[in-house]
Amino acid sequence: MKLKFHKMHGLGNDFILIDNREQSFQADSGKIKYLADRRTGIGCDQVLLLNPPELASNHLDFRIFNADGSEAEQCGNGMRCITLYLAMSGEIDTQNLQIAGIAGVVDICWQQQGTAMQASINMGQPSFSAAQIPLATEHLESLGDAFWQLDLNQLKLQFYAVSMGNPHIVILAQDHPGITLEELSQELENHPAFPAGINIGLIESYTQKQIVLQVYERGSGKTLACGSGACAAMAALRRAGKVAQQVTISQPGGDLSVDWPGLQPQSEQLILAQTGRSGNNGLWMSGPAAYVFQGETDDS
Repeated sequence: MKLKFHKMHGLGNDFILIDNREQSFQADSGKIKYLADRRTGIGCDQVLLLNPPELASNHLDFRIFNADGSEAEQCGNGMRCITLYLAMSGEIDTQNLQIAGIAGVVDICWQQQGTAMQASINMGQPSFSAAQIPLATEHLESLGDAFWQLDLNQLKLQFYAVSMGNPHIVILAQDHPGITLEELSQELENHPAFPAGINIGLIESYTQKQIVLQVYERGSGKTLACGSGACAAMAALRRAGKVAQQVTISQPGGDLSVDWPGLQPQSEQLILAQTGRSGNNGLWMSGPAAYVFQGETDDS
């Protein structure tokens, strides 16, 4: 049976989008790895799978699979690509919609800009709770305020930890001169301090209004851009008082805009943690998406 797919990208973070509302693709790790392989398959960082919504209030449900076949909870670039796909197909005629993934319901605002599209994604309230990220804190030393230290042989690695629905650590290059993302990924990818794995953000430089960032994505490797990684970097520096409410995140694939006023009072944070949503204090990420081509392959 033929499988229809769409190839898309957000700032070079590329996806295979499969609309399962019109076919019945049964995702498993073997099929995902085959599709994602850049030599023998189609090639992508992640596969986006669209399904009919369980709740009528949502436009659709979605799942995200990394190139290694594992499932991811969150992907900001992927959600902008989903929005573009829906707009191109004429499915959405309002500028606001909701879609649902395993991390919860996502609010989206989009607008057409000539032949292009700009989408803003409510990525929710960042969590700095070690249990929610999650972190195995017995392997770490707390330096206070979501800042941690991990002993790696001769290196005392210092980082911020934050969940954007998926786990991230954020490292300042100035704290560890000469360190590379490749070295970090080799040391941290399977480290017991990160029981659910970890996405690694390396901030090369920052000002009040801009962050220059590289990201190693759990299950996919170093990517040209990572939406949730951009949000995690901004959230960490915003909490630390190092950046303004609206920041441009510059990655190898291009720029995203992230807007977050900061944490709400502790009583409100408790409510948000219980509901898993951000109310009107969510972190908003804005940026473009691009359609590349469509095709068919053998489902088997």
